[in-house]
Amino acid sequence: MKKIEPEEGLLPGWKLYVMIAEKAGLSWKYAKVSEVMDEIARLTPTYAGVSHAKLSDGFGMQWPVDGKNPKGTKRFDVAKAGRKLSFYKVSDVFEVPAAKEQFPFLLMVGKAQHFWHQNNLMKKTHIPMREYNATLMDYPEGYVEICPQSAKEIGVRDRWPVRVVSPHGEMRVAAKVSEDVKPDTAYAPYFVQEMISRFLLGHTEVLRQGEDATIPVRIEKV
Repeated sequence: MKKIEPEEGLLPGWKLYVMIAEKAGLSWKYAKVSEVMDEIARLTPTYAGVSHAKLSDGFGMQWPVDGKNPKGTKRFDVAKAGRKLSFYKVSDVFEVPAAKEQFPFLLMVGKAQHFWHQNNLMKKTHIPMREYNATLMDYPEGYVEICPQSAKEIGVRDRWPVRVVSPHGEMRVAAKVSEDVKPDTAYAPYFVQEMISRFLLGHTEVLRQGEDATIPVRIEKV
């Protein structure tokens, strides 16, 4: 459901995709956003009962939404599922880099509930603002999370600025002191303001390993 009107000259996402498709020689003849959801419902059995109007009324719907469950499914019955749960062997085994004297921390980079999509949605949607506003106010440009022992060794306190340096890049960000990480390790959510341009682009090969990837870094007091 639309919360605010876009600024002049900005197009909604579905129109941008239609324009890209036209450039690729495709004709996606959607006249309005609800037609996109209508097509998804026609092609996806578990979304057959979903419509743009239903999604705009309330707080979403739990799939499957079909003829048997027109209002969604509160609890999915695993016993009646068409396929059983199965496990697959991991195809690739990656070597974990060792921390070095010059880069004594192993940095993990991953998701965070309150830092994603460069906060465009989080700053404009009431429920996320209510739930995570304190964190967003304390660390408006993101953070690198370190344990109290590491913070003491570096000589910083919570929310103090630090510089994270690797062999291929660096970024400046606030320190978040937390018991959630172990000594000599650090964690940073994606989309820290300086992270993409000044840091992550130098580590694309490592990041292909997924969220278990680690980057040797040093963390300096600014």
